[in-house]
Amino acid sequence: MMSTKSLFLCFLLCLAAAPLRSDVLWDRAVQIYEANSNLLPGRIEIRLTEYGGRNRRVRNEEHGVYRTLLGDDGSPEVEILRVIRNGEDITDERRSDNGGGGGFASLFGPPQGSDVPDDDDEGGGFGGPGESSPFDPDLQHLVSYSRNSESRLINGRRTAAFSFRQQSADDPDQFVTGTAWLDMTSGAPLLVESTLDPLPSRFLNTFLFRSHFAERSDGWYLTRLDVDVVAQILLVRREFESVITFSEHFRN
Repeated sequence: MMSTKSLFLCFLLCLAAAPLRSDVLWDRAVQIYEANSNLLPGRIEIRLTEYGGRNRRVRNEEHGVYRTLLGDDGSPEVEILRVIRNGEDITDERRSDNGGGGGFASLFGPPQGSDVPDDDDEGGGFGGPGESSPFDPDLQHLVSYSRNSESRLINGRRTAAFSFRQQSADDPDQFVTGTAWLDMTSGAPLLVESTLDPLPSRFLNTFLFRSHFAERSDGWYLTRLDVDVVAQILLVRREFESVITFSEHFRN
């Protein structure tokens, strides 16, 4: 017969081996993501402003309008409808550069025509929110999270804040870290603020994403993505502010 001490040790070992208890709000967010993962934006608008120097002098402005189409294999493709850069229509040039369009990932890369350096020897293939979500049910084994005490009123809804850290599926040394605000009733994510850790280039000082979501009768989806980038090489400083809006959603 096992002694009381042995039973107690077995009990402690079982506790140590048991998975950590999940949070019901986060679980709901994962379920909402899965139920709406086939919602795609039919229309995408990107407004990019490039600033130079610490006085933030505007160097370039660009406004692009894109449409989402489904390819022959059913995968989403982005068609360029119109791109205006510094008052000049460069739509044909962009279509030529991109072969007429591209995948969603092409919208989140470095802005064309900018002088942000390519740092081929650094960084990984982790594209941030344009590539993956901390609520993807297939990636939960790569995500750690904890509810913190912060709360916000977003779109008239009270939210709970969760700090999270998501490991890249391709590079164990690459992470997305940030805070997600979930509706305290439904669990729907309404705002996610995140960054890459480490940053993908030694020339980048800041790389911030703010993802805004809406939960409506027709589903839950991304409505706006703000991207702020600050790069510096010696005394040369560049800042980029992008506002990407998504509308006319449809199910694939």
